[in-house]
Amino acid sequence: MITAAAWSRTLQARGNALLAVLERHAPRLALAWLAIAGAGSALRLSGHYGDPFAWLPYAVFTLVPALALTAGLALFGGRIAPPVLARHPLYGAGGLMLSLLLALLAAILLRGLSFLTAIPAAGADSSPWLGALHSWLTADATLACSLYAIAFAAGLRRSGHFPALLASAWAIDLAMQVIMTGAARGMMLPPEVAAAFTLLLHGNLTRVLVSLAIWMPYLLLSRRVAITYRHEYPARLTRVVS
Repeated sequence: MITAAAWSRTLQARGNALLAVLERHAPRLALAWLAIAGAGSALRLSGHYGDPFAWLPYAVFTLVPALALTAGLALFGGRIAPPVLARHPLYGAGGLMLSLLLALLAAILLRGLSFLTAIPAAGADSSPWLGALHSWLTADATLACSLYAIAFAAGLRRSGHFPALLASAWAIDLAMQVIMTGAARGMMLPPEVAAAFTLLLHGNLTRVLVSLAIWMPYLLLSRRVAITYRHEYPARLTRVVS
């Protein structure tokens, strides 16, 4: 019979193995995003490939988050923890922190899929309201995916900027939903489109607020976060080492 301690060790070993895979193959995540977002964009652009007004927003949506992730992984790779902290069992991006990193990857994918399925391509001959709505949604999806990608890179690389970057990403994401709600009033949207747009914004708001409710207490109270990202010395650790 498997004991609780043995089950805990098994889960920890699997988590460590998954974290090692993420750390080793993190640059390939940018390629995965290019493949997924590029394929989805190509499907949306069917019949509009010759119209730069149609494909340019999708090119931005596909390329910018991949560049943001690549830049983040390169920029946040140089911070070295003091040896006394690096030896602590809670140092690193394991445990619940790994779950948060996976949640960020899921948030990027969901936001991207939401954008690709929410609105058709808008070309040069599209109505003004469709062009305006497409521009707003492109900016929102590109910004959100890029910010969460940078936060993911900072968390994976154990950067001290991670908590602030993630909090900023949440704040900007929330602000964008509020700004788009106000901008929708001036777009002269058809009633059914306005209702669908409002539903989309509410869905984005709900996801961000749920993430805040789940993970903000963890960022504030977790000893792992304090040790790994803020380089705080727990009193008990100081006594043990000394």
